[in-house]
Amino acid sequence: MNLLLALVCWNGFLIALQAGWENQGAQAFFTILAQINLLLMIFNLLPIGPLDGHYIMPHLLPQRLARLYRYYNARYGAMALLAIVIASLMGLPVLTFLAEFSINLLHLITFV
Repeated sequence: MNLLLALVCWNGFLIALQAGWENQGAQAFFTILAQINLLLMIFNLLPIGPLDGHYIMPHLLPQRLARLYRYYNARYGAMALLAIVIASLMGLPVLTFLAEFSINLLHLITFV
């Protein structure tokens, strides 16, 4: 849903720009809106604990590894997610990397 929202808002804004609508506040708003939605999409796809990526990951692994992954993720996934957030707050650039990646994705969803 985050990808769809970013795609529609960003391309709708670009269509409005081509039609002659120029507003600096709107440009900042739609750029940030698209980037935040792309960042949320990427973050949600991490294969850790309560995020949606942990539903996808077992289907990409062999059966034995998928079973181990489900076991350890159920047991330690929430703690791993909390550790990533705390490490990011302490200066480890985990979320910064994801934010830069989402900015680069903005060019890939531009169809106008």
